[in-house]
Amino acid sequence: MDSAIDSTLTLMSEVDLLRISKIVKKYGWIFSTIDQLTRAAENTDKIDLTFRDLHQIRAMTVKYNDKIYIVVNSALSEIEQVRSILHEVGHNILHSYNQLSYNFICTDRYIDYREMEADYFAFLAVDDFVKEQCRWNFLIKGARIGEKVY
Repeated sequence: MDSAIDSTLTLMSEVDLLRISKIVKKYGWIFSTIDQLTRAAENTDKIDLTFRDLHQIRAMTVKYNDKIYIVVNSALSEIEQVRSILHEVGHNILHSYNQLSYNFICTDRYIDYREMEADYFAFLAVDDFVKEQCRWNFLIKGARIGEKVY
């Protein structure tokens, strides 16, 4: 599956789609399992990854003293957990500029432009199976790949 997205399927600008695509290609990430992500997080002392029942919250990120704390809703399916972890990593890479500390709390109820960017980052960092299984908030109406959005 081609990772490029037709810009008419999203409210994001073509410039931002290309910018995020270049960032993901720079890191070269393709993930599909929690085990892969957990091993990647364990290989750095900058990320603390935990799983908790967060009720309506998908995941959240807090950065404190150069350490990133990512908490993922343990009630989500493994595929949605993969998406959520990479979404939070996307926030860290795309939105941590000029901030000493920051917090991101992600739900499906409120989707702003930064949420769409983080979601697109996650989309590009996963394999085709995960892409096809998840709803993506950067797409108009949060569609699945291949679904009609009108």
